[in-house]
Amino acid sequence: MNKKRFACAVVVAFLAAVIVLPAPARAVEVKIKLYGGYGYLVGGDLNSGTEGMANMWLDMFSLLGASQSGSFQPAHYGLQYGGDLIFMFNPIIGIGLGVESLGAKQNSTIISHLGSQEITTSLKAEASAVPIKASLYLCAPLGTGARMNLHFGVGYYLAKMSNLFRLEQGAEFIQYANSADAKAIGFHGGLGFEFDLAPHVSLFIEVQGRYAKLGGFEGEAVMSVSSDSVSEKGVLYYFEAEGFISQFYSTILVQDAVPVADSSTKNIREAKIDFSGGTALGGIVFRF
Repeated sequence: MNKKRFACAVVVAFLAAVIVLPAPARAVEVKIKLYGGYGYLVGGDLNSGTEGMANMWLDMFSLLGASQSGSFQPAHYGLQYGGDLIFMFNPIIGIGLGVESLGAKQNSTIISHLGSQEITTSLKAEASAVPIKASLYLCAPLGTGARMNLHFGVGYYLAKMSNLFRLEQGAEFIQYANSADAKAIGFHGGLGFEFDLAPHVSLFIEVQGRYAKLGGFEGEAVMSVSSDSVSEKGVLYYFEAEGFISQFYSTILVQDAVPVADSSTKNIREAKIDFSGGTALGGIVFRF
């Protein structure tokens, strides 16, 4: 069974439960759901733009005969934790309001040996977000003290990104650093199993997925050459810049105006930091 058919089967099962299973009159049950886990996010232009800025120089060093150790490590994995306040209008249907924290961070170091010179390339890529979420919850009993839960909804993401490229040889260095934030909409869903531990307490395990490819980042870029630096505020852009060996490299940089397309710069657009991904998590539910 492929993924689309499996997803359809799950939704049909829950809809059948809503229609067929009785929903006795009762007061609204309130749940507090607390969770944590380890997840994956795509990264998007954060990773490709950071790596491209380094490769522009590293490829030139290789052409000059440099040997290199180390490689760029993209930011994909990190902790995710949060909580939902869920109002169950009957045993089957509820609405949840929640907030969570997610992100990924990775540092990389690449050493280039060019003759007697040792050149260090340092890279950092980091993305984090705090989604404020609204979700529809559907619940199907699995016997005494166990339930299968499906939820899906929309989130308002308060997102941040930062990256750094630093080329260092002795006391001399070149450094580019971006930091920016954005507010945008994303979507999420999850499928989990809940098991009663006590009359008002349950444990659960769950798999979550989300689609949140976010743009509109604004912030600051700081460009430094040894003791001198200059900063620029504006929008985070993605573009492909021509390097030293007539090859184009992905780049992200905060600029106060749209980069000009010419023979050395192409494919200009606002950068997209992709928070889409998934998480395996577990936690505890308190019922009132």
